[in-house]
Amino acid sequence: MEDLEAVQRDERAPLDGAELRPVGRLPGHVPGGRVPLAGGVQRGLTDRTPDQGRIGDALKVQHYDTDGKPRLRITFEYCEGEHYYKYSGWKRIWSIHTLYDAAAERTDAEQVHKVFSDVVKAWYESHLRRNRDLLIRHLKKNYERVETYNQ
Repeated sequence: MEDLEAVQRDERAPLDGAELRPVGRLPGHVPGGRVPLAGGVQRGLTDRTPDQGRIGDALKVQHYDTDGKPRLRITFEYCEGEHYYKYSGWKRIWSIHTLYDAAAERTDAEQVHKVFSDVVKAWYESHLRRNRDLLIRHLKKNYERVETYNQ
């Protein structure tokens, strides 16, 4: 925890290969209050490691409104590969898995912690073993795939 706080205070740089965007200290945030939303607020942790096509793998936390009620969504996004299209050229195929989605007032901190620990452990293990398929298999087995899109 001390390392995270040191990074947030800009006393040391985050680890190479990852871009750390801390969740919190949002504009307009009042401790114990609500965050004013204009189209939603999104923060995340993005992998910048060039090994095994990991660039762009991201754990994202999004705070958004649905029917005037705030919600919290946690997703994991990754590139599944590339495909060549005759008229538009090469496009990357992205998948998004929803890890957690609940109304803000019903957000369970223990469940959010469980989701983070589960995914970060699998992500870290896949880095240690240098096998990205471990992470992708874990996501496909345990979490719903919401969307696949080209970019």
